[in-house]
Amino acid sequence: MLCLAGCASRRELPAFQPVSTETAVIRWQRGKVSLTCDAVCARSQDGAAMIRLYKQSPSSILELRLEPDGTLTAKGSLAGPGWTGPNSSAPMPLATWANFLSVYQNADKLPVGEKELHTAGARIAYHKTTTRLKSLSIANTDTAETINGLFRPGT
Repeated sequence: MLCLAGCASRRELPAFQPVSTETAVIRWQRGKVSLTCDAVCARSQDGAAMIRLYKQSPSSILELRLEPDGTLTAKGSLAGPGWTGPNSSAPMPLATWANFLSVYQNADKLPVGEKELHTAGARIAYHKTTTRLKSLSIANTDTAETINGLFRPGT
């Protein structure tokens, strides 16, 4: 079983009110351990983004929410006691997720096409059409961790 751990003080967030919602299949791999699950990804009017992961249950196993000010909140069984703090300071078990959600949050600003970008510690690949994001992949080159998302059409 994979477990993301961390701790920080929690703050109450306003209710998330999505203006767009997409479903996806997410494959998360760290080293030799991998998890494939369903996901619901959403963006709100104020610029926040959220992803919820589900594995054979109506209850999410991980929920991540990224606010426009860069505050990341993680909760669910994979998040252990949960975590809230600056996206840029996310603990190692959440850092790649923070990057994934940040790119998803700003997907409307990405150029159309199949692109691959490289940063100091990550490889980001995506496929975007004029109407939607089809796929997003983040590979953390420091931790051998990869998150691949395939977004389902019509959602």
